[in-house]
Amino acid sequence: MPLNRFRLPIGSRGFTLMELMVAIAIFATISAGVAVPIIGSHLSGLEDRRTFRVNTLLTESWEAVRSIRNRNWSELSDGAHGLNVGGGHWVFSGNSDIQDGISRVVTLSTAQRNVAGALVEVGGTPDPDTKKVSILLSWQPPYSDPRTLMVESLLTNHQAPGDWPIPVP
Repeated sequence: MPLNRFRLPIGSRGFTLMELMVAIAIFATISAGVAVPIIGSHLSGLEDRRTFRVNTLLTESWEAVRSIRNRNWSELSDGAHGLNVGGGHWVFSGNSDIQDGISRVVTLSTAQRNVAGALVEVGGTPDPDTKKVSILLSWQPPYSDPRTLMVESLLTNHQAPGDWPIPVP
């Protein structure tokens, strides 16, 4: 049996190479069309889980600060704090803490009131029974810019004796 029987005719040798290149291009296009939504869905799921964790840490932070207030108002010292569980209850620890790649800073400052009892940023009298609480959470999502969430509110010493000023709007 002669071996040249399996050879392609001289004019069709490049044609098989072209077919192969077209088939690879079609396969690559279809693969990219399928891979992009799968990768996008995966990244979206990662971001959803991180957002859930951030919201959980925010709620946990507020509950921890209220727990410290309810235990002992004098533990609410001005400055930046991290949170930790020590001795079975929440305590301030350091200037910040990191939970699951999310940095948390709880900043406390004594609120100030004017002569009418309204809260003011500057120029008032310090109110020893009111604290301004700022909670800052920051994290780095995968394949995205860094994110931050800052929430502020007031916290009062509801157990303090005496007359409470009624703010005038």
